[in-house]
Amino acid sequence: MDDDRALGGAPTPPMFEEDRSGSEWVNPPSWAQGLEPILVTPEEAARLLGISRSRVFELLATGELPSLTIGRSRRIPLDLLVAWVRDRVNGQSENHPGSER
Repeated sequence: MDDDRALGGAPTPPMFEEDRSGSEWVNPPSWAQGLEPILVTPEEAARLLGISRSRVFELLATGELPSLTIGRSRRIPLDLLVAWVRDRVNGQSENHPGSER
């Protein structure tokens, strides 16, 4: 018998579970349907950028990559990560005019 039922209540489904293989929820609540994450972990940022986790932590340590700390966790706002990449692409294009894509 389920612990919740033993206490006289119906089982409580989890609000959502995080799929650790990616940043999508396995069972998102109805209010979260279609929402994208606004913060990513350094590991997720590394995967998105195609660089190593160590390199992301180097960029965080120097302050080159913007982030915030929540408790003991480091998170990178996704919009700032995209802007950071865009700034670097624009900077490279200005330095190398023939490299525009």
